Amino acid sequence: MRAANGREVIYGLYRDPARTQGWGNTATTLLTGTGTGVSQSVPLYGRVPPQPTPPPAVYTDSVLVTIEY
Repeated sequence: MRAANGREVIYGLYRDPARTQGWGNTATTLLTGTGTGVSQSVPLYGRVPPQPTPPPAVYTDSVLVTIEY
């Protein structure tokens, strides 16, 4: 996440509640499955690792998800 002042908060996205299975764009971090034709929910977990405390600001980011079928 980045603020207008250029400062950042580092974080990671994970596929499991223990936060041991990263979610990303490599063969070992892709989320795969088989669709059923109905709406499905996909849990997503985040973690902010220990890091120097950033100054107060509004921090924003975007996460792009690509679905292939």
